[in-house]
Amino acid sequence: MASALALEEENDRMRNAIHGIRRKASEQTQAYMRTGTVVAAGFALGALESRYGEDAAFGMSPSLAAGIVAHGLAILDVGGKAATPHLMAIGDAGLTVYAFKQGSDMMARYMEEDGTTPTTTTQP
Repeated sequence: MASALALEEENDRMRNAIHGIRRKASEQTQAYMRTGTVVAAGFALGALESRYGEDAAFGMSPSLAAGIVAHGLAILDVGGKAATPHLMAIGDAGLTVYAFKQGSDMMARYMEEDGTTPTTTTQP
């Protein structure tokens, strides 16, 4: 028959294992939420920029403006601890959409000057 001390040790081991599983699940959920936020914000900013143009936000790209504003709000901790990761993800999406568009436009100009035909794609 197992002693009370052995049972207590086994109980502690099981609690630690469950705590580790919960922590890992929480971390994975946060990673998935960030990915979803970046994708949704990138989609929305791409659609917004396509609809209203590259200088719709006070003469600058809406994606660049969203990236700067969202990161600024996150740095200033507007919205508290819960909102900061989402603001950072939206800021990252805005800056990524802007960088993609700038890179795509630069290569199109380069290829036009070079006389080559840029490939047309619907994917970034």
